[in-house]
Amino acid sequence: MSRFHGKCILFPGRVTTITGKSACWLLVLAISILLIPSRLQAGESGYETQTIRIGILSKQLRLVKEGVSPVLELRLEKGSECLDGAGNPVGDGSVIVLTRNGGRWLAMVGRHRFEAPFDLRVEGAPDEDGVVMVPLKDETRRYPLPLSITSVDGTPRILVQETIERYAVDSARAEFGPTGVNENEALMALSHVIMARCRYMERRPRHVGHDVCDLTHCQVYRGRTSPVISFEDSWRIDHARLGENLFFHSRCGGSTIGEIVFGKKGVSGTFGVRDWLYRQGVELCGGKGNYWERSIEAEEVHGIFNMGNAPGELVDDAINYDTTSRVVTLRNPLGSESHPVETFRLMINRVKGWNFLRSNNFNVSVFTRGETQHYMFRGRGLGHGVGLCQHGALELSRRGYNRYEILEHYYGDIHLVSPDADAQSPYLSYCVFELSTGKCISASPGQAFLRRRVPPGSVFKLIVALYLAEAREDIFGSYAYRCHGINRADPDMPERCWHDKGHGTVRLPEALAHSCNLYFASLYNRISEKKFRDFFIRFCEGLELDAKLPETSGRKEWSRMLAGLDFRIDFAVNDYVKIIRFIASGGVSDRGVRTFPGVSPGEIAIIKHALGNTFENGTASGTLRPYGDFAAYTGIARFEEMGGHLLPGMWGKTSTIIDGSNRALGYGLFVGGDATRGVVALLRKGNGHLAARWARAVCRDKAGD
Repeated sequence: MSRFHGKCILFPGRVTTITGKSACWLLVLAISILLIPSRLQAGESGYETQTIRIGILSKQLRLVKEGVSPVLELRLEKGSECLDGAGNPVGDGSVIVLTRNGGRWLAMVGRHRFEAPFDLRVEGAPDEDGVVMVPLKDETRRYPLPLSITSVDGTPRILVQETIERYAVDSARAEFGPTGVNENEALMALSHVIMARCRYMERRPRHVGHDVCDLTHCQVYRGRTSPVISFEDSWRIDHARLGENLFFHSRCGGSTIGEIVFGKKGVSGTFGVRDWLYRQGVELCGGKGNYWERSIEAEEVHGIFNMGNAPGELVDDAINYDTTSRVVTLRNPLGSESHPVETFRLMINRVKGWNFLRSNNFNVSVFTRGETQHYMFRGRGLGHGVGLCQHGALELSRRGYNRYEILEHYYGDIHLVSPDADAQSPYLSYCVFELSTGKCISASPGQAFLRRRVPPGSVFKLIVALYLAEAREDIFGSYAYRCHGINRADPDMPERCWHDKGHGTVRLPEALAHSCNLYFASLYNRISEKKFRDFFIRFCEGLELDAKLPETSGRKEWSRMLAGLDFRIDFAVNDYVKIIRFIASGGVSDRGVRTFPGVSPGEIAIIKHALGNTFENGTASGTLRPYGDFAAYTGIARFEEMGGHLLPGMWGKTSTIIDGSNRALGYGLFVGGDATRGVVALLRKGNGHLAARWARAVCRDKAGD
């Protein structure tokens, strides 16, 4: 992929649910705010592949020390050897055994016995990527070489080195457990978080002699996993600009909380985010496993916090959880004390078990059982609730969102940086496929993108054109509208076209190529909404599309729908693939059946020719016009400077839509293709013009595949 140098800033946002007639207008206002062209210049900071030193098997060494496990074995592969502190080979032992004898640590290497203090090192065969195998009760772990075992102060320390990219992926796998192919974007999003955490901790080191350990206060790490994932991302989280470390957890239960749970005030992300798809109203972290409840005697709680045994009944409001400040206050007749909710939860769990209070999303009440008062906790989620929710991230990945969208979903003020001058935009998702068969040639972020649901926006105008071809040949062939850019004459039409200066007098072919909103909006009193809806149902059934038209409350909403401004409508990316193939085939289905007998091949040829003019003189034509976020267009500018725009025969429809996950953002959408390939391109924080230019770039890139 191409790469470029730059950085982008993502601003935090909070979402308000919008319903009724005002929805579209509020969304248009949102896009006008969120798509202000970036004033950022190319960034100077970059990243380099680095090696990280990791303290491993910390828990297993503790279990040996406590006598829970008798020994810890490390098994060497053929070609590996153990060296002493002077660099001399130690026998021909293939197993290193760490154990305790009389309170002292021993290391056994074959017939050689080392008592603490000792200094051993395991080296792999030259030019081989060797590992040490560590068999444990439920698994066998594989750790990279070289590996060192030292015991200078009486406590052994086992260290390995790994590239930060591979370490991050392996650690993310340890956190997630087994993941499916459609969950890879969640895995990679968490890998980015772990890398940024490591780099952030360089400024606040927790260990001497190594960077991180494998305990939860640093980062869970269980060695190398397979298959190996090649980490080739051009963009990273700009760790140098992190005001606070990044956090993640298992399940948020519907909304994250923010760093305030740790007692931090005035930090970014204090309010957390709602974990949903705002447009569809879909909760990402839902399900039966989210909900929990626990009860505990009130006297035991106050004992845990050393508040003494107060006589008589508890005072009113004996335990109060302020979900604004995220502080828990306990009161009894002897006094009161307050704690950040995470401190409160951990103090309870140290006594009752680490999963007793499963999360910081809970409410609490008092009840009496017999003569004993109890606290009842009812909550949802698992973990502290701050930052990335692994359960929600997996759902976003399954729904076709890419890793950077997942990161921005949970970290609203995160920054991305790339040192490469030609980097492909982190906001681009696409699918390139064969027009003849529909077979996917390449998809980013993978096959799950085909299930991604996206509003059509101006792509809906293409469906309107097909309806006119079938039912209204008079409009299809001769109707003209003069677009002045601003509409002052008809209150049932949008107030303006997307092009402020207007398109002049346009007929259907020009209106498609230039995506004239007012031309299509003007059809509201010329075509029957009922007949169009009947056509739409047949169109979806014939092409096997999964889409429905929402109800309209009047002529104004009907007009906006025809103009592609009703973002309640959506299609799956795979639906757009079918529409593109239908146009490319001249209206014949892949079964050789003409789906709409009333649409002639000549009329579809006119539509396709108009879509070709999109690149000749329409919305995708001319010099590249920067728009939206800096990272949405810089890479394509470099690509086209090098002649990447020279791909003849491209055709398709551009669209600028409002979509997003937990907040409204502008996206560019392009659907189309060339002579043999089709493409669907979706560009976060961009517009249809830029999406079309990226679509052409990826089609050219895949031309030899």
